[in-house]
Amino acid sequence: MNQSTIKSFITIVEEKSISKAAQKLHVSQSALSQQLKQLEEELDTLLLLRSNQGVSLTKSGELFFNYAQIFEDLYKKMQTEMELLEHQSISIIRVTSSTSICEYLVPCALTVYQRKNPSVRFNNTCNYTEDVLEDIRNFRADIGFISQEQENDRDLIVHKLMDNRLAIISSPKNKAIGQVRSLSELARMNLLLCPSRSGLRGVIDKAFSDNGVSPESLNIVMEMGSLEALKASVANDDGVSIVPYVTIKKELYLKMLKQHIIKDVEISCPVSIVYHRSSLQKPELYTFIDFMLHQGKESFC
Repeated sequence: MNQSTIKSFITIVEEKSISKAAQKLHVSQSALSQQLKQLEEELDTLLLLRSNQGVSLTKSGELFFNYAQIFEDLYKKMQTEMELLEHQSISIIRVTSSTSICEYLVPCALTVYQRKNPSVRFNNTCNYTEDVLEDIRNFRADIGFISQEQENDRDLIVHKLMDNRLAIISSPKNKAIGQVRSLSELARMNLLLCPSRSGLRGVIDKAFSDNGVSPESLNIVMEMGSLEALKASVANDDGVSIVPYVTIKKELYLKMLKQHIIKDVEISCPVSIVYHRSSLQKPELYTFIDFMLHQGKESFC
C-alpha cells in the first residue's frame, strides 16, 4: 500500500465508478481495477461492492475511506511543509509551561503568533514550575511560562505578563460552601488541590498563610496533577477547590461547577514568561519574546 493506492481508492469512492476514476487519474480501467484488487487482498477484506450502477462502500470500505482521507490530508500537509522547508528556514521554538498556562492560556498565543510567522513551529509541553525553570536553564527548552513569582538571576530573565485570577469552586449540589465566610472556614472543607510542587499550589498556600491559616492545617483530601480530573471530582461533589478562573468558564456556563465568593478575598497568580539570557541573541526567539511582551496578554485564550 502506498500514497498512490490510497489516492486512487479515494477517487473511486468520490466518482462512484472505477471507469470515471480511471479517466480522472489518467490510467486504464484494468490497471485501476488491479490496484483495487491488490489493496483488498492486502487488507484481506472487501472494500467496494461492484454493480452496473457503479461502486458502493462496504462497512470495511467506510472505515478504510475515513482513514484514507486523514492520511491524504496529512500527506498534503507534509508536502506543503517540505516545500516550505526547501524555500525558507523553519524555526522550531520549544515552549514549556506550568500546567494551567500550558493547557488554557498559551495555545491561543502560539496560534496567533504562528499565523503571523508561518515559518515558525512550536513544541509545547506541560510541566511543573521548577521543571520549567530547569529546562530553560539547561537549554532543554527555549521559552517558559510560569505561574509564580520568580526573580531574575544570572541565567534567567523573567517578565510578568498578567495576573491570573483564581476561583473557589464547588459542585452546585454542595450547600455547605454557602456558609463559608473566610479562608479559615474554607480550610476546614474537604479540599481538592493541585500538587504541592506546582507553582499554582504555592500561590494558594501563600494566600492561606497571608490570612493567618497555616498551609499544614488545610484539610486536603486529595491532590491531583490534572486540572481536568480535579474539576471532574469537584463536579462530582468530592470536595471544593481553588483553580484559575480561565479554566472553568465552560463548566460555569454549563452549571457543572459553582463559583464561591468570599468577601475581601482575592487570589491571583502571576503569568510570567521566562527565558535564558542567551536567547536574546537568537532572532527567532527575540522576535517571539518581543511579541509576548507587547501582545501576549491580549493573545492568551
